[in-house]
Amino acid sequence: MYVQHQSALIGLINSGNWFAQLVFYPNGAVLPTDGLVDGQPCLYYHLDDFANCYALPRHEEVVYLIFNGPGSQNFLSTFERAPGTEDNDGWVGNTRRAVIG
Repeated sequence: MYVQHQSALIGLINSGNWFAQLVFYPNGAVLPTDGLVDGQPCLYYHLDDFANCYALPRHEEVVYLIFNGPGSQNFLSTFERAPGTEDNDGWVGNTRRAVIG
């Protein structure tokens, strides 16, 4: 999975597998709608958000990707504990634990 453009990209990994990416566009650019690329979540941000998105998984023990689909609110978050029970594939509902790739 890879979105081709000339900006920054952060890959998210769970259990050693790349499962999502955060793609950063120049500040002020119109962002594409979050969606799936090759069946994996792809969230779009402006470069102003890069430092925070990069620091979150590096400084927090647990970070979750909340992906509700295109046109919905999708984001990275920290929880004391994710709701529900973890499925075998690492997803808890629409939530997945993430680390920087």
